[in-house]
Amino acid sequence: MNALGDSRVLKRPVRQLLNTLIDYAGLFPPAALDMRRSVANYAAYLEGPHAWILGKFILPLGKLDDFIAAVAETPIALFRFPLSVIVTDEDVRDPARMARFAELRANHPLTIASIETKADTPAGIARLAEHFDESLPDTTVFIEIPAVPTVNESHVQELANMNCFAKIRTGGVTPDAFPSPESVVRFLETCSEYGVGLKATAGLHHPIRSVYNLTYEKNCDQARMHGFLNVFLAAAYLDNGLARDTAVKILEEEDATNFVFTDAGVEWHCQSLTTGQIVRSRADFCISYGSCSFDEPIQDLKTLGLL
Repeated sequence: MNALGDSRVLKRPVRQLLNTLIDYAGLFPPAALDMRRSVANYAAYLEGPHAWILGKFILPLGKLDDFIAAVAETPIALFRFPLSVIVTDEDVRDPARMARFAELRANHPLTIASIETKADTPAGIARLAEHFDESLPDTTVFIEIPAVPTVNESHVQELANMNCFAKIRTGGVTPDAFPSPESVVRFLETCSEYGVGLKATAGLHHPIRSVYNLTYEKNCDQARMHGFLNVFLAAAYLDNGLARDTAVKILEEEDATNFVFTDAGVEWHCQSLTTGQIVRSRADFCISYGSCSFDEPIQDLKTLGLL
């Protein structure tokens, strides 16, 4: 019996924690695959045994035409690819790009599940939110806001005012791209206080915090990277009343066996989280994270005995 759980039986808390957790970002570094390979990978994952962990396909707006052409080469229908479309401020300010986006939506059965964009000020948040509320009123909008060295509360408050979600960058391909555990927890805590859902992006290739290679190149640099189980469990615990200092310790946890999954929920050093609390937090608060690899986190989860 692994402390994480019996690998022969997928426990319900594990399923609820991992359900549609990983948005696939194969187009982005460090994988940086071409469109045909990324689409083919996603199509294979949709038909694979772990499709229930798969979330959205992350796609820059400017590559939407290429995406439609690549999907036509697969046996999977276009509408089965739930998209999270990255739209820059430059895109929004370009009428031609926005007109092309509207044309493609009108002429193809696209499933636009969410929009991802970025803003550095409350005014920028409001302007982007108003734009997408008019053009895509039923679509979730994630807005990346600064989180280092600490999140600005006024940004999160404006996200709440505009019914938008937050996005935090949790890593990258250089050591300095990883925010401190304290910065991440402060971001999570502030979003929870204002009732703002969130997603993470970058640097969460592995379930548990440790030192890993930053890219897939030989002799590449290494850095201590956040684990996606650490981040999403810390988020769920915080959303259910855990103190900030304790949440930081969860984010810093590097011993996977200290997370104990049972039929009732998960425990970490006598701190309990029920399956129901996990379900609610995943649905309303800690939504998903983007990863350029799907195979890597799945393999790590198998190694831990969670799959």
